[in-house]
Amino acid sequence: MLDLEDCVLSGSAMTAPFLRDGLVLPQDVALGWDAFRRSLRSGGAERVHQHVTAKLAGAFGYGRPSRQEPVSTREGAEDGGWLL
Repeated sequence: MLDLEDCVLSGSAMTAPFLRDGLVLPQDVALGWDAFRRSLRSGGAERVHQHVTAKLAGAFGYGRPSRQEPVSTREGAEDGGWLL
């Protein structure tokens, strides 16, 4: 079962209610979820980006994610993130 306690959700596209109620995982995916989740615990954000974010972007019809330059804020340079 998908445990949203392991997820950090931000923005309006992937909300907790959508993931909990609107996303139906096939049985074979649901059974492999725990192993997949454990595999992402090592490797940090880059591994999650490669194995989750980029694949979801493709599934939603976006092109290849493009890494953005750091952004200057009053706090200093911050991560510019990814553009889809």
